[in-house]
Amino acid sequence: MRPSIDQIPFFFAQLRLLRVLDMQGSLCLTNKNLVCICRFFQLKYLSLRNTSVSILPRLIGNLDHLETLDIRETPIKKLPSSAANLTCLKHLFAGYKTQLTRTASVKFLRPASGLEMSHGMVKNMASLHSLVHVEIKEHPSVFQEIGLLQNLRKLGVLFYGVEVYWKPFLELLSNLSGSLRSLSIDIFEAQGNSSCSSLEMLSSLVSPPIFITSFSLTGKLDSLPPWIASLRNVSRLTLRNSQLHADAIQVLGGLQNLLCLKLYHKSYDDDHLVFPQGKFPRVKLLIIDNLMNLEKLHFKEGSVPNLERLTLSFLREPKDGISGLNNFLKLREAEFFGNIISSVVNKVVSCVKEHQNNPRVVGDKWNIVTVYKGAVRSLLCKLGRLLTEETWLVQGVHGEIQYIKDELECMNAFLHNLTISEIHDDQVRIWMKQVREIAYDSEDCIDEFTHNLGESSEMGFFRGIISILRKIACRHRIAVQLQELKARAQDVGERRSRYGVELSNATHQEGRPRLMRHTSLHLDPQLHALFAEEAQLVGIDDPRDELVGWLMEEDPRLRVLAIVGFGGLGKTTLARMVCRSPVVKSADFQCCPLFIVSQIFNIRTLFQHMVRELIQEPHKAMAIAGTGSKYGLISEDYLEGMERWEVTVLTKNLRRYFQDKRFIVILDDIWTVSAWESIKCAIPDNFKGSRIIVTTRNADVANTCCSHPQDRIYNIQRLSDTTSRELFFKKIFGFVDNKSPNDELEEVSNSILKKCGGLPLAIVNIGSLLASKKNRTKEEWQKVCNNLGSELENNPTLEGVKQVLTLSYNDLPYHLKACFLYLSIFPENYVIKRGPLVRRWIAEGFISQRHGQSMEQLAESYFDEFVTRSMVQPVRTDWTGKVRSCRVHDLMLDVIVSRSIEENFASFLCDNLKYLSLRNTNTPKLPQLLGNLKHLETLDIRATLIKKLPSSAGNLSCLKHLLVGHKVQLTRTASVKYLRPESGLEVTTGVVKNMKALQSLVHIVVKDNSPVLQEIGLLQHLRKLNVLFRGAEQNWKAFLESLSKLPGSLRSLSIHILDEKEHSSSLDNLTFVESPPLFVTSFSLMGKLQFLPPWISSLRNVSRLTLRSTGLHADAIGVLGDLPNLLCLKLYHKSYADDCIIFRRGKFAKLKLLIIDNLERIEKVQFEAGSVSNLERLTLSFLREPKHGISGLENLTKLKEIEFFGDIILSVVTKVASCVKTHPNHPRVIGDKWNIVTEYA
Repeated sequence: MRPSIDQIPFFFAQLRLLRVLDMQGSLCLTNKNLVCICRFFQLKYLSLRNTSVSILPRLIGNLDHLETLDIRETPIKKLPSSAANLTCLKHLFAGYKTQLTRTASVKFLRPASGLEMSHGMVKNMASLHSLVHVEIKEHPSVFQEIGLLQNLRKLGVLFYGVEVYWKPFLELLSNLSGSLRSLSIDIFEAQGNSSCSSLEMLSSLVSPPIFITSFSLTGKLDSLPPWIASLRNVSRLTLRNSQLHADAIQVLGGLQNLLCLKLYHKSYDDDHLVFPQGKFPRVKLLIIDNLMNLEKLHFKEGSVPNLERLTLSFLREPKDGISGLNNFLKLREAEFFGNIISSVVNKVVSCVKEHQNNPRVVGDKWNIVTVYKGAVRSLLCKLGRLLTEETWLVQGVHGEIQYIKDELECMNAFLHNLTISEIHDDQVRIWMKQVREIAYDSEDCIDEFTHNLGESSEMGFFRGIISILRKIACRHRIAVQLQELKARAQDVGERRSRYGVELSNATHQEGRPRLMRHTSLHLDPQLHALFAEEAQLVGIDDPRDELVGWLMEEDPRLRVLAIVGFGGLGKTTLARMVCRSPVVKSADFQCCPLFIVSQIFNIRTLFQHMVRELIQEPHKAMAIAGTGSKYGLISEDYLEGMERWEVTVLTKNLRRYFQDKRFIVILDDIWTVSAWESIKCAIPDNFKGSRIIVTTRNADVANTCCSHPQDRIYNIQRLSDTTSRELFFKKIFGFVDNKSPNDELEEVSNSILKKCGGLPLAIVNIGSLLASKKNRTKEEWQKVCNNLGSELENNPTLEGVKQVLTLSYNDLPYHLKACFLYLSIFPENYVIKRGPLVRRWIAEGFISQRHGQSMEQLAESYFDEFVTRSMVQPVRTDWTGKVRSCRVHDLMLDVIVSRSIEENFASFLCDNLKYLSLRNTNTPKLPQLLGNLKHLETLDIRATLIKKLPSSAGNLSCLKHLLVGHKVQLTRTASVKYLRPESGLEVTTGVVKNMKALQSLVHIVVKDNSPVLQEIGLLQHLRKLNVLFRGAEQNWKAFLESLSKLPGSLRSLSIHILDEKEHSSSLDNLTFVESPPLFVTSFSLMGKLQFLPPWISSLRNVSRLTLRSTGLHADAIGVLGDLPNLLCLKLYHKSYADDCIIFRRGKFAKLKLLIIDNLERIEKVQFEAGSVSNLERLTLSFLREPKHGISGLENLTKLKEIEFFGDIILSVVTKVASCVKTHPNHPRVIGDKWNIVTEYA
């Protein structure tokens, strides 16, 4: 639910630079209030939904940039004539839908609530994507205007069903058949003429909208149009007043991707509604609403097999009842709404009592720091550079700059030491905040000063005089600001001494406990895990039994089990339960201790504790019992003075203790590799079948611990939704169930559990908090859910959760903390992409140059570090194992948002623009003054309409990444992409040569003997180059010279020949490159290539190779098969010219992904035994079925998935699915037909 306002603020009319204005639900808004919005010239989003506004202002057409206009649930019936000027409008929403159930699955559009469209209104809105819901009553020509909207994807119309309207409407549908994805047609019933409400004319449609995913019809329809059976993509279908018969149900049942079917009032006319066997295979939601003649509802066995929710309403009790509900194996809920008939409900309740899924039956009757290197250190660098300037402008303020630099250096060193401690008192935190503010204000001042200092002096006499006068004024203003900053720096330095802000008071000595600010000063986050009762645990049986089985395998060698995962997932609990298993306890393990290593690791303290627990305490107990010592020569006298022993002595005693025993040792919470390396020295491999169990959050630590083949890493998983609910309700109500005993708590419980994200510690702690509330009401729980960030910060009950999550943040090295806090700017559940995030970090100044590493490599390593530390959740991982996108756990996000607010981190993000992304926008060109952005490092204009850079772009001397082009994704996994040939950027002469810092230049168009190619050869830092050639012959010489100048820097190279003339589209000139780019890891070629250049066999580092239109032969496959590090090979259209492609034994040793796409002549694909031995995914598309088929799939022993895409040939898929049934790895066989996915095996 969106927030609304009760009163229009007095300054409303002054908000002229607003881009987004969302007034939804603000009932105080009147027609008069809206007059001023016509002056909000930058407005792009305007929502008046659910307000009392009845008329839009007359000059609304002045909003030239408006893209979304939402007037749903308002009395507005017409647009003013000026609305025709809204040429940028993309989404126009109108109409009033009434929600009839709590889940909003049943809605009813009020007939008179559409927007009346007049002639001439729509034709100028060429950008429209959504037009919902509009009424056509007087002007049939409006349909012709709508038919011109080639970008329209969603259309909802209401009109009279007479011929004068039908003819232009059918023409409209034919014109938009390729773009429409959602279509709703409501036919008004003309008074006294029921034939006017007929939809029969749809049968005569010439080009039906076969790509729609959502389809709604209101009106009489005796039989379905024949083309409805071809709607392969439709997932939602709604019918009302259609009066269909049983044969229509058969047709709809064959729609393979239908997920939701809504049969509203009068949509079905027979008295029996039977769902046949094998029909509606994917439907999950079925609504049957007051069908007038219905007497029997029957579901045959095998019908609607995936149904999860059944929603029903009846005018009267069906005479022959409802039968076949027990055939719905996945049914979760049967919902009744409207005028509920108790006798029907009771019978359904009785019927589903024995249902294996225990579905619910419900009735619904109408129902957001420390100062990091990115801040102060970047300022220190700027001050240092400024002090080296010899200009007269600096001389007058040199002393102030030097003083501020020296003072901030001392403050930075002090702050660095403070970050070692995770907790500071209020005095320290206030002082830190003041230092940050001085740093931020100083940086703003210095940036302005540097900008004026750097203005060009190459100008005429009079302009030069004006420039000098401006600089004098600037120096005076800056001098005053620097004097103020100097005084503030002096004052904050004195204040530190005055109020006793000392390092010794703020930090902790090694080994001492770290204190929290709340009352639970000595809270140990592992206490819950160490002493949790097994009866209170949920969902642990399966992982425990799996690990017990591994632990008990016969192997005399010492084996290590590392349990790795995010903090709070239950690693310690699982390790404990494994050792307490009856199977393990009954084995001959002589000891099974658990030792907590933790962040504050001191090897001597840990070893003393181990000696005490393993030797001294048992020795004393046996001495008291008089049973003697079984520890041989170790006596009580010998162990005296253990506190003074050196680490080597402690190590020898521990090894001596373990040497003759079979043991299990649990080492809990290891944070670093060095900690493991130290501890393992005390644990010998005595070949008695001993085991070590390690728990850690860090994947690198786990890999180091499990360095031998007999070891195992276990990645602990988050709890499933069902198990999370069981644990949650068990903690609150004391019983195991996956649903709330109170229906009103169901929705808010789902919201809370979504925030918990399957984290057992969070579920238990939040459950305890809710259990302690006296009033277990929806409002009370919703309050906790809405304020979970605040509760996490202040509520002692959630202290354990906060501490566990904060430990991961506090353990980050100094240089990583700012990068991680930056993730707080993304909303919940936001998928963060690797590439843009890395470039943003660099633009924000969080990444500092290191010797031997580029800033991009360093930033990528930071991203990988967060993944390794389990601090972010991977979302998409590519075929190389690299995480491409991630998200932050909701609770971790609350922690870092809280920290960011506390430390005023957001103010640090306001810096000179370094990162600009316009990706996937309709931007047609860049502003002429783009070159003024002198600090810009990344310019991303992919998937835009931009074709050229303005001439001023030559001033972007700091630019590192220029990203252009539009790639179309052809499969769900994004492994198959196609670059639109017209989408490159034409670069004019002289623009590139000044961009000396460029590292990525993707994709540029070169034509007409362009000197740009020579300029590219001067870019010594260039790592990624994608070139699209037009007029290749005259450009080859310059291009080959440039390649020869860049062999050491290039890591990614893509060459596309776009010439249509066959004789000029050859890549054979690549043979003559003098110094080939031997270090490339990614290589893509498009164009005719009779033979591979000889140097390709020397590409030892290439991991990804893409070929298109090359026309190569079998000998080339042999050469490529010897590339030692090739992981991905993509053979696109016309890349291979022979009719047989055979992958020979021993070739493509590391390949994991292979794509074969519509090779024109291919008749046979064969994999010999021992070829492509590591292949995991095989992606295929064929123009026709290969005559000799696909053979040797059984030889691909690591195969996980075979994917068909594009126009899928079912006979090929069927044969492959049959072939892999006996494959030892059981690979999936799926079809991805233009992103509609079907699984075959």
